[in-house]
Amino acid sequence: MKVSAKTVRYIKLGAGGRWENSLDRDELHFGYGSVSHELALEGNRERIIAHLVALGRSPQAASRDAQEVADFYALDETCLWITIARDHLWWTFAEPEVTWVKTDPGRAGERFRKRSAGGATPTSTGRRSK
Repeated sequence: MKVSAKTVRYIKLGAGGRWENSLDRDELHFGYGSVSHELALEGNRERIIAHLVALGRSPQAASRDAQEVADFYALDETCLWITIARDHLWWTFAEPEVTWVKTDPGRAGERFRKRSAGGATPTSTGRRSK
């Protein structure tokens, strides 16, 4: 199987893997709840950075965080998303639409993208359980 991607991004599924169950729903969950959906949709990295610095993040951390938020919203369905979960490397492509769910306590993460064709596919990492 040949996989072709314009860009590749690693996505962490929450602290301690708490959003790993999103893989079972064909969703990629993403945090940064301190950045509203509206601010992220604007795509203005400088405004996101200023917002995060005002909340106490260092300029360097705010810049990195803003880039991650901007990428999650702006990258299209040709981006290959990868993560490590359940002792496997998972990869998928995702629909470009971002859904905000922070106000729904039954959902993981603050926002998500649905997987597109190809699905979340586990690949063995070669790690062995003890």
